[in-house]
Amino acid sequence: MTNQLLNCFLVRFSVFCLTETNNLLPYLSFNYAINDKNNISYSFSSRMRRPSFWELNPVKNIITEDNYTQNNPFVKASSTYNQELTYMYKNSYFLILNHSLFKDVITQVPLQRKYMDNNVERVQLAYIRTNFGTKQEMSAMVGIQKSFFKQYLTTNFNIGVQHNINDGTLNTDPTTGQVFDNYVNNTKSTSIVIQTNNTLRLDKKKTWFLGVNYFFVDKQQIELGLLKNLMSLDLSLKKNWNDWTFAVNVNDVLRTNIVEIEDFQASGNYNYIRNDQFRRSMTVSITYNFGNKKIKKVRDIESASDAIKNRTR
Repeated sequence: MTNQLLNCFLVRFSVFCLTETNNLLPYLSFNYAINDKNNISYSFSSRMRRPSFWELNPVKNIITEDNYTQNNPFVKASSTYNQELTYMYKNSYFLILNHSLFKDVITQVPLQRKYMDNNVERVQLAYIRTNFGTKQEMSAMVGIQKSFFKQYLTTNFNIGVQHNINDGTLNTDPTTGQVFDNYVNNTKSTSIVIQTNNTLRLDKKKTWFLGVNYFFVDKQQIELGLLKNLMSLDLSLKKNWNDWTFAVNVNDVLRTNIVEIEDFQASGNYNYIRNDQFRRSMTVSITYNFGNKKIKKVRDIESASDAIKNRTR
């Protein structure tokens, strides 16, 4: 009876202390196997995000006469606290409820001000790297991970909603003390999130595979304003021949993975960012597998087992 309870009920708890910041980073996980078809798990985790060297390096990058970016040596570490509740049915169907709290978010804040130059009114726009308020993200996702048609099709599909709450205010460049107009982001948004990864086996001998991956994130409020919707379609084709694997991958087929951010302030200030990194790309790879094939099969089984555990813990 005791062994059965241990197999069904598992709790892990740990605390890590950062002495330089006097912050505790607790971790708690709870897993309960109700029966062979139903499993429920809960986890609470926390972590710190330290600024990188280039963010602390007080470099001022002048873009135009009235537009520049400014790094900040006074940026401190930000903290994240995450909770996740997962219910899984038959190791195939799942419901995930998530809540994340971000404190002292590290980001670039767009500050604007008007000033007079030789009796001409000008507008200055500065992107200041600093800690900016708090942010909450809440999401509810349902999905499936399963094989169909005698394992010719393997799919992982999830869809849900995400709710963002932003709370931050800034009007002063912490590196120079220059005062700008108030930048306020006390906004909320609710958006749809869709993600699917699919592998289609094209022959009976299991040598040809087609991969179709897609994600869509509806427009949502972030620290810098309204992030417009993002999506990407990625395709792959793989051929296994003896110990060789030939693969071709095409990313962002539709050229839709482009970051656009728009922000309107009550003061009348307006900010627009477009970051097109041209993510459409194609890669070709050839792989040769060395080593003992029996060992490889054992590793494949262990990897599959670990994947299931990660989904249900």
